[in-house]
Amino acid sequence: MTKSSPAVSYLLRHISIRVPWHDDGWQGTICKAPKLNGDCLKLPRISEARQDHAEHAGAGKSIAKLKGQWPC
Repeated sequence: MTKSSPAVSYLLRHISIRVPWHDDGWQGTICKAPKLNGDCLKLPRISEARQDHAEHAGAGKSIAKLKGQWPC
C-alpha cells in the first residue's frame, strides 16, 4: 500500500519578454544604424520614445559612455 502525497498548490505565472532586434548583437552599444531598426517600431513604448536624430549621433558608441538619456 502506498501513501499518496498531499496536494501541493503552486502559483504559476507566465512572463513574456520581448527583446527588440539589435544590429550589433547586444554588445552594450547603440545600434550601428538606429533609423533602420524597424523592430523597435513594433513595441509601443519604445517607438514612442525613439529619438532617431540623437541615436544616430551616438550610433555604434558604448552606452556606458553616454551622458543623459539612454537610447530606447
